[in-house]
Amino acid sequence: MANFGQMLSSFLIFAVAIIGPIFLFGFLIQLISRRFYRLCGENSKAVAYATGWLGTPVHELSHALMCLIFGHKILEIKLFQMDCEDGVLGYVRHSYNPKNFYQRLGKFFIGVAPIVIGCLILTLLMLALVNSFFVDALYRVDIIYDVVMGTAPAIEGFRQFFSIFGSFFLQVTNPLWWVYFVLGMFLALHMNLSPADIKGSIAGMIFLLIVFFVLAIILGLVGVGTLASITADFVFVGLMLLLILSQSLFFCLVWWLGAYLVTIPKRKREKKRNR
Repeated sequence: MANFGQMLSSFLIFAVAIIGPIFLFGFLIQLISRRFYRLCGENSKAVAYATGWLGTPVHELSHALMCLIFGHKILEIKLFQMDCEDGVLGYVRHSYNPKNFYQRLGKFFIGVAPIVIGCLILTLLMLALVNSFFVDALYRVDIIYDVVMGTAPAIEGFRQFFSIFGSFFLQVTNPLWWVYFVLGMFLALHMNLSPADIKGSIAGMIFLLIVFFVLAIILGLVGVGTLASITADFVFVGLMLLLILSQSLFFCLVWWLGAYLVTIPKRKREKKRNR
């Protein structure tokens, strides 16, 4: 049987490995997407329609799927609307029983669904279109895992992490790589967490933390080996999340950089007029 310190340590790893990357990258993607649309200026609405044709329906379907899994009632759903005055391209309105623990837990997963489902879709696309890169990335994540678990030097973890992106661009001669790149860009821009998503997910996060805590105690009572094994699995899943979300963040940065470069002449003209 594991002691309480080991159980508490595993609980914290469960929480940080899964919740940490989701909220961190959800915030960063939201920040960059806002700056991207801001750069588009008066054309931002048209650009939102042009870039949202794939990402927005996936975003809203992700919410809807989690609603069904956790027993929430879907009241109204809009996968993609082009006549909105408030700039909202899609939404899912749902209700639940606040006395139902399972449904309250579901609020977390419903809120972060665009990131979770988006990562799953990107992983499947990677397997189908750029399988050799996926296999190479998996090998490097295994090495980073060894670093995190303390069986390899820290510098090796940084080297392997940045090497993943180097191996990604070695695939440019593969036509399917370009298909993955384009699809990834349209998906990643909408793997963000809106204020409503964050509010809903935080409301459900406390119940997820309770589940993690109870899980750590149960596994600790079963045995130290079982607790250590499941904790290691959570670490690996967290590292895979980190890999996919880092790639999604890169796709969003490409959008922002493209808008920044395109709008340089316009910003220079405006600067001259304001002098």
